[in-house]
Amino acid sequence: MIKKYVLFFVIFIIQVFFIHAQEIERGLAELIPSDETSENLLALHRTFPNGTLIIVKNTTNGRKIKAKVIGKIPDIAVNEKVIVKISQFAYEGLLGKGKKFPVEVYIAPKTDDEKEEEREKEKDKEKEKITEKNPKKNEASKTHIVKKGETLFSISKKYKITPKEIEKWNNLEKSIKIGQELAIEAPKK
Repeated sequence: MIKKYVLFFVIFIIQVFFIHAQEIERGLAELIPSDETSENLLALHRTFPNGTLIIVKNTTNGRKIKAKVIGKIPDIAVNEKVIVKISQFAYEGLLGKGKKFPVEVYIAPKTDDEKEEEREKEKDKEKEKITEKNPKKNEASKTHIVKKGETLFSISKKYKITPKEIEKWNNLEKSIKIGQELAIEAPKK
């Protein structure tokens, strides 16, 4: 009986190892040619969509950075073995040496805050679906509850109004707070 559990455990560990190993790409990193000297950790990748956060590990020294994908690597002969191109700041963070150097690249695991933000977005989408199905309720809903990470600008953009209008309609003098209810239309006179 114990041998059976040990065998299942070993098979599980092997599967996890192979699944994890398949997610890691190995190849070369190269500097994005640019005169820009910003302190942004940016990358170009063949397949990952823009906005994806990736981990780039310099395999010669073990240094890692988290970079944001901002574009695609052109599929041309000179880029054959290059799996990622990185900004100057990322290159320095990895202590890159030479024009090209060996790296491992994989999608960065999400932080707890990022996971929470995704759950909140999903809840918002569900609420929007419900209010779309019930237009009377949607008409009555002229307020917005401030969520973590929201700003006056992001809220105004969502409702196609200006931040100044929100400030005026809510008599705001200071910043908004999580959980605060805001009017998102002019008060009726």
